[in-house]
Amino acid sequence: MMRSLLLKLVVEQAIAAEERAYRFYGSVLEKGLAGEAEELVRRLQAEELAHRLRLEEVQKRGELGKLAVTEAGELRDLEAPRGRWPELGPDSSRGQVLEAALLKEKQAWAFYKVLQERSSLAFLKELFAALAAEERRHVLWVEELLGKGGA
Repeated sequence: MMRSLLLKLVVEQAIAAEERAYRFYGSVLEKGLAGEAEELVRRLQAEELAHRLRLEEVQKRGELGKLAVTEAGELRDLEAPRGRWPELGPDSSRGQVLEAALLKEKQAWAFYKVLQERSSLAFLKELFAALAAEERRHVLWVEELLGKGGA
């Protein structure tokens, strides 16, 4: 069964997800991180804000069209990343901070890849491709800091 999904709603979900990630990183900073872990979280928080602002600019354009989906699984793929990320605090190790960031960044990367694949409007396909590429760079950066191989 074919369904149409307003892209406007998906963009709103993406904005909300970027805001949740921004607040998550902010709550981690409020708990008193220091050194390299603090620098990492501040950088990722700034990236989340930049992503939200880019999405809000697209939202201001007005009608964004529709996405066609054929299966229930495709609808799940179009949901913005949710769920609880690990609790972090002032005693969190560098590794714990990096693992939490890696989880969040992988979720965002997967989300934007799906949006890129499903978007029919060129300017949105380009935006989601750019956001997916940025999230991918975050994944690789965090994996490098963790001493892991590529994703």
